[in-house]
Amino acid sequence: MKGQVDIISSVLIMIISLSLIASAYAWGMYLIEKRKGTTIVERVAKYFERSNANSIASRIEDVAVSGAEITFTLDVDGIWTLNPCADSAISSGCIGNNAENNTITFSLSAKASDVKEGSGWVPSTCGSGVGLLGKDTPSVVCKRADSSSGYYNITYKLWLRELDDSLSNPTTGIKYLLVPAQKERCKPAANPTYCSSTGRSVKLSKGAMTQTSVGGKNLITTEIKVLFV
Repeated sequence: MKGQVDIISSVLIMIISLSLIASAYAWGMYLIEKRKGTTIVERVAKYFERSNANSIASRIEDVAVSGAEITFTLDVDGIWTLNPCADSAISSGCIGNNAENNTITFSLSAKASDVKEGSGWVPSTCGSGVGLLGKDTPSVVCKRADSSSGYYNITYKLWLRELDDSLSNPTTGIKYLLVPAQKERCKPAANPTYCSSTGRSVKLSKGAMTQTSVGGKNLITTEIKVLFV
């Protein structure tokens, strides 16, 4: 009898020990994945910060001013999406003060997030209207997070807005227009102004500059050609 009790006790101890080991392993793996996710998110966030000279916002502005062709690369897997100004035409609607289709986004999945889940775009200034020339920046960066199967789906959005010399009675305005460098590469065919890619690099180059009279002001637009590679 005593022998049977000893065997049962040993088995129970072994089961409890294995359960504790399994729990510790699972918790350890969770912490490792979370730390890995935090590192990845911090790296991506840095490349969307305007204060970073190597951010995509800074690179786009460099291209617009210098005319140089630049390849911007993120060492993280995700999905790039371009919502450009259709054909760069004034009639496309992209010139409108509240247009949100002049954007480029990057989405990734991670165990950690730098923005509260379900809070929408933070800040909520993407697509909020024109900025003041000489004071505001031509680009605005927003981000959001949504949960899915234990992960965060995080999206960073760069929106290029119009800048006017006056917010009440403007006479001059400038705007950078995001356009696909190769329209035949935009998918799906049913929506030719939509482009996406799972590649890590974006090639940026300067396109046409145009001056157009819009609402009594002289609007100067500069195309920024975007090619996912």
